[in-house]
Amino acid sequence: MNLKSLKRKLSAFGGALVASCLVLTPVWADDTEIFYADVGGDSLWPNLLFIIDTSGSMSNTVYDSNGYSTGKDRLEHVQDAFVELLSTLSNVNVGLMRFSNPGGPIL
Repeated sequence: MNLKSLKRKLSAFGGALVASCLVLTPVWADDTEIFYADVGGDSLWPNLLFIIDTSGSMSNTVYDSNGYSTGKDRLEHVQDAFVELLSTLSNVNVGLMRFSNPGGPIL
């Protein structure tokens, strides 16, 4: 093997190593956005947008810790929790978005 061939192989290996390090780095994301504002008085209520997954996987049955069916699917559990949450909220503007494949409307 000559020196030129060795340099070319080492160069290709180095390039592949750098490219894979850039591609394989983990991506960190945060799903919560909180914005603060200095507003005088009680005339401004916070806006909350709830995004509910209504895709096909939400029709799967939910099982308790003993392996027994709860009699409800995932979406029914989310709906129950959402109704309970809405009954305790006050002085907020609420928006609801449905997430499905390939997208969903804001209701």
